[in-house]
Amino acid sequence: MSLTKGDYHRFLLKLKQEIVSARQKAYQTINRQLVELYWTIGEKIFEKIEISKWGESIVEALSKDLQRTFPDMRGFSAQNIWRMKQFYETYRDNKKLSTLLRELPWSHNIFILSHTKTIEEKEFYLKTCINEKWSFRELQRQIEFSLYE
Repeated sequence: MSLTKGDYHRFLLKLKQEIVSARQKAYQTINRQLVELYWTIGEKIFEKIEISKWGESIVEALSKDLQRTFPDMRGFSAQNIWRMKQFYETYRDNKKLSTLLRELPWSHNIFILSHTKTIEEKEFYLKTCINEKWSFRELQRQIEFSLYE
């Protein structure tokens, strides 16, 4: 049986769809792991500063040491480490939301964290963003136009 041009194109299309799907799943897994890592770092920083009473200068030192140890990784600026702590502090007592967070990339989470006021508003944007599969730009647009209100 010979392969027709139409058979080949249908086969190629299916392979392309499989590749796109696999890439998307890999991307989601990486994002989920990164958010999980940032949650853990935020929790550890919170414990050291709030509970063990370490000075706030520890974040600057950690930032420099982590950047030196992992030069190929971004995300360890002092500002981002502070965001990790704020991220953990904001959601640590809310089991439902702390589960939702892992479904969105870090950029989405930080934008929601920094551009919303109440926990109800944060929950609204987290859920809607996941359900509607918003891009970062769409999330920005919806928050800027006060969809929640």
